[in-house]
Amino acid sequence: MDFFSFKNDKGLTILTIGFIIWMIFLLCLGIFSPREVYFFDVLSQTDVTPFYNSIIPPARYLLEPIIGITFLFGIILDEIFSILAMLLIYGIARIAYIVLEKNFFIKSEKYNLMATLARKYMRYVLWLIPIIIGSILTLLLIGFSSEGFLFINNFWQVTIRTYLTIALVVMAIFLIYFLGKLIHPRLKFNYKRHPSSKSLFKTIFHRIGRESKYVLCCFFIFATFAVLLLATHFPTQRIEATLNADEYLFDFHVHTTMSDGFLSPEERVDWYIAQGIHGAAFTDHENQRGAFRAHNYVEENSLNFTVIIAQEYTSRHPDIHLNIFGMNETIVPIEYEHPGGPLALNVSDMIQYVKAQGGFVIVNHYTTNTSPPYSYEQLRIWGVDGFEVVNDGIELPTEIRIFCNNSNLACIAGSDVHTNQELHTVTKIQLNDLTNLTHIFETLKQNNHETVIIDLYPDTVDLPDMKGFTAPFEDLINYFLNLDWFQILSWVIWSTGGYLILLSIYWLIKRADLKNLQEKVLISDDTK
Repeated sequence: MDFFSFKNDKGLTILTIGFIIWMIFLLCLGIFSPREVYFFDVLSQTDVTPFYNSIIPPARYLLEPIIGITFLFGIILDEIFSILAMLLIYGIARIAYIVLEKNFFIKSEKYNLMATLARKYMRYVLWLIPIIIGSILTLLLIGFSSEGFLFINNFWQVTIRTYLTIALVVMAIFLIYFLGKLIHPRLKFNYKRHPSSKSLFKTIFHRIGRESKYVLCCFFIFATFAVLLLATHFPTQRIEATLNADEYLFDFHVHTTMSDGFLSPEERVDWYIAQGIHGAAFTDHENQRGAFRAHNYVEENSLNFTVIIAQEYTSRHPDIHLNIFGMNETIVPIEYEHPGGPLALNVSDMIQYVKAQGGFVIVNHYTTNTSPPYSYEQLRIWGVDGFEVVNDGIELPTEIRIFCNNSNLACIAGSDVHTNQELHTVTKIQLNDLTNLTHIFETLKQNNHETVIIDLYPDTVDLPDMKGFTAPFEDLINYFLNLDWFQILSWVIWSTGGYLILLSIYWLIKRADLKNLQEKVLISDDTK
């Protein structure tokens, strides 16, 4: 009996037609969508593209599909509506699958046996999910009971990364176990088939429960791969700039695994150096551990990179974020106060305390010039040294730049990057001493530097805004519209390899002896 019960190998035909359409799509991209990157200085409102360039390193070409998908994962995980859109895609795919399964497309006994094994593997994964989630929650709750919310703030990313790594290893062991059992001549699978219920209500309830388990399993596998891929230091780009001997590229806002970032402090340093950046302020939420680790890493390895010790002070009530530079002690918002914990101060007291200690304070991504006590003017009176005018590759309201220029405050560009994707924000600054923080901020307050947005995806398609549901599709299209020829060639090579692997699996299953499979996968009715 054929694997697919239709004439002339329709399964193979559909697979091949899909592959050809995909190849034509990639070819058209190469012809009509060459990669271009634009650089814009927000401070002077000037296109500075002639003085900068973004170069794709050769190592990235080898892994482009994996890297591209990883960066898209970062965008998807950052938007809750994007996750809901992914669930919608899953639902549509499942409905299409069920329709095909119940009709003409998939009817063979071989398929039923292989689907049985797939369901059994998913049961193992479902068994793993509560163990992993329970372990993460238990550890975080233990830390919370002793150190308060700051423990969760400081360790949740490392905890999730560690346990998802364990989950991936266990799932790989499950897969090896299944494959070994399938290959071994004496080992067999025993699977009990539950009898169909005659009650319509019970049937519907059973199917809803089954689909919910499938969704949970697929989402867990997706989240595991997404988080671990985002925690991998992939090659991204190298920024080349026309610089004088005393000009440098800096970033004044970034995160690591010491708060909610995906790269460790050491990986983040390497990430910067690979992109041609000379220094950065490490600004993890409510702690300086990432900055100190990065500094020690640079010192121990004699790296030509400047680490500025900093942290992000993250007040939720009211909502305002400020970066603190040049302090050797951690300061947290008053709502994080905990016995034995770091110094807790409100916004005004924090600013005045930092200034009294010789530190510096910058207001981050602040877009609401409300009435006192949090108007731009009140923050200036309290002593802040400047405001971000660029954050996350986005220009903030013009009024902030004008206010800073009129008030002798620094206009700052901060990438605020959390993942491993390309840097999209950079500051070009002229300095005589990279280690003198006072000199750095005095220079910044002159506002003669460049706060540069790196537009990596200038060719874009704007889909109708459906409350965020179209975001992942828009991001996917815009990614493909901004690839160069070698990136597309990488997609062609990887796609061809994937097609050949699927073709090999298809023929292996097709040539497999049905009788041997039936002896391997023993399905019996559950009489309980």
